[in-house]
Amino acid sequence: RRGHLSLRPGVNENFIAVVNGSFLYIVNRASGKLLWKAQLESAPGAGAALSRTRVYVPMIDGLVVSYLLEPMEDPLEELGVIRDPSQLTPKEQEDQEAERRKDIIVPEPAT
Repeated sequence: RRGHLSLRPGVNENFIAVVNGSFLYIVNRASGKLLWKAQLESAPGAGAALSRTRVYVPMIDGLVVSYLLEPMEDPLEELGVIRDPSQLTPKEQEDQEAERRKDIIVPEPAT
């Protein structure tokens, strides 16, 4: 949001986590699509950090808040679109990975 302080983003292979004001936003790194947002319960002290399965936000009171990132099953795999990588050319493997990352979603966090 304009007018709200944005802190340094956290990035991993699939996601970007940004703290803006009192909200944490998770974005698909490949497509830029907003996946979910959560209102923080206190004032953030620094930008978010990401592991493969969690996002961490340090607060000014010393607490570190953590949210579990549980990606849903890979939609391309469920639809049978993903083929055995050993049967693909390097370019096809790269295109397949880019498509997989574009469609990654995270369920809305429980509040």
